[in-house]
Amino acid sequence: MATFTVNDDFLDSASQTDSPAQQARRFSQSQPAKLAEEDKDEVLTPEERLVVLCRVCDQQFSKNVIDRHANYCSKVRGIESRYKISSEELLVQLNEAVQTRLRELQCLEELSSQRGQEPCDEVCVRKIEVLNQMSTVLSRLQRIQEDTTGVTYYRSVFAQIEEDMGTIKRGMAFNKECGATDAAIGPFGEIVLRVLKERKASLGETIRKKQHLFGLEKLINSDGSPDDGLAREAKVTIHDFEMVKPISSGAFGKVWLARKTASGDLYAVKIIRKADMIRKNMQEHVSNERNVMKLASNNPFLVDFYYAFQSEHHVYLVMEFIQGGDCGSLLENVGYLEEPMARHYIAEVVLALEYLHSMNIVHRDLKPDNMLMTVDGHIKLTDFGLSFVGAEVLSMSDTVSGNNRVVGTPDYIAPEALIGTGYGPSVDWWALGIVLFELLVGFPPFNDESPTHIFQNILKKDICWPLPPDDVGAEAKDLIEKLLTTEPNDRLGANGAGEVKKHPFFNGLDWDNLLGTKLMFQPEVDNELDTGYFVPHSSLSVSLVGNFQKSDATGTFVTTDTEGEDSGDEGDEGVGISKFNIPNFSYINFDGLADLTKEKSARKEKS
Repeated sequence: MATFTVNDDFLDSASQTDSPAQQARRFSQSQPAKLAEEDKDEVLTPEERLVVLCRVCDQQFSKNVIDRHANYCSKVRGIESRYKISSEELLVQLNEAVQTRLRELQCLEELSSQRGQEPCDEVCVRKIEVLNQMSTVLSRLQRIQEDTTGVTYYRSVFAQIEEDMGTIKRGMAFNKECGATDAAIGPFGEIVLRVLKERKASLGETIRKKQHLFGLEKLINSDGSPDDGLAREAKVTIHDFEMVKPISSGAFGKVWLARKTASGDLYAVKIIRKADMIRKNMQEHVSNERNVMKLASNNPFLVDFYYAFQSEHHVYLVMEFIQGGDCGSLLENVGYLEEPMARHYIAEVVLALEYLHSMNIVHRDLKPDNMLMTVDGHIKLTDFGLSFVGAEVLSMSDTVSGNNRVVGTPDYIAPEALIGTGYGPSVDWWALGIVLFELLVGFPPFNDESPTHIFQNILKKDICWPLPPDDVGAEAKDLIEKLLTTEPNDRLGANGAGEVKKHPFFNGLDWDNLLGTKLMFQPEVDNELDTGYFVPHSSLSVSLVGNFQKSDATGTFVTTDTEGEDSGDEGDEGVGISKFNIPNFSYINFDGLADLTKEKSARKEKS
């Protein structure tokens, strides 16, 4: 495996010592695995011997408990990420989650009784007791009040918290050692302990302020060091990944194939230099991409998004690795596609746009380069750097110093974007018409030698149809013409994806089973690291955010901004850039990681 070192010249200053994740991984490999067992039999079943790593907490569990654990682990981590550890709302949400699991166990006990089966055994009774203790602790924390009279009340609460921490730890220890681990107790217990530690530290500070008490420090720290075996609060950095090799370069960053050290999973990591981002005034676009991918996760026709984080000099977006390349690369190799193949690809894009538009998201940069292909041959949309979230119709161009700052890729920009009359989801349907033409013919309909000439062709709607004309079927041509209607309100798709799906071009297509269809072309990869289906594209295919001024006299566009130029020396970060951080940028898709865990578990069982 060819690996590339993360060094000062490329990413951030990497520590010469292993990261905590690397140390944990090596330690776990050198120690006997501590598995969570569902069955109390001494002889383990094949299912119990199957060990799967939870991608949410990076801990190992046996196959028969991993799915339920991943669900609970994702739920509690999600609660913790949404609310401050000190907030009352966190206590309420967490207690509700504990109560939900408690009711599930109690229902199982009642069901066994109704069926005349053996009542819940001692282990099950103890699990219910542990969950009840957690709920009691959380309820007690909600009842803590401010006492202005002295320190007696706070000291009594402090002592109760210490007792509660011991109770929760004993319950978690029982859960690990009982031979029938409950999937919820571990994740719930860890966050309850973190809440207790936070409350304990806060109370200790309050007591110090109220009165200087001799020997109080020993009392406050009597439960051990800060790192006492609890799972750390969820956080990820670039040092949790091993850079394998570059996949592609775009207008706003580079994409690398990377392996997460703890799990060994492969991801595509988009890396954007903050210096470039600030020079190009792209902070808003980077934030938009993160926000859109967060909103649009868990759709089969969109690339899955797992992490967002930043370092001193870089911003990182971690997505699933799609190995089959993109449709732009495919066209570079085969020239054009047969109509049945193009029809299926376009249909999957229609479903992707239908979902995005239902979330009030406009993609704004639909093109073959952004249509990735899975190893099964299906399409997933990517690159949401130019996307917009919002229900209102807005201007496609941003006003910058009196110029129209046009966003998109020249060949695919809708006419309303160029003339600045406002835009909505219809710009994506225009781009879909361009893409369909390109898939069938091999080049975009308004293609020319420069963006200025392309824009003129778009406004004149000067389509370069192939000769002979029957190279494009009548139904395909009709669909293209309806999608390339100049007036956005009259364009096919303006009233929703439903009218696009009803077009005769798609007759006979099973819209509910597109993913179940075996496709004519399925990429053949040599191994899990194969990126051979990705090829460089021409310069005019690169997305741009350029300044264009329209001349009243000539009707032509003049660019005042050049995309793709070198952004300067790698070490030149610019004044003040190293201290720049995008607010509220960090994100972990706990639900997506839980789904990934269950997917990996199912694959491992099959193999």
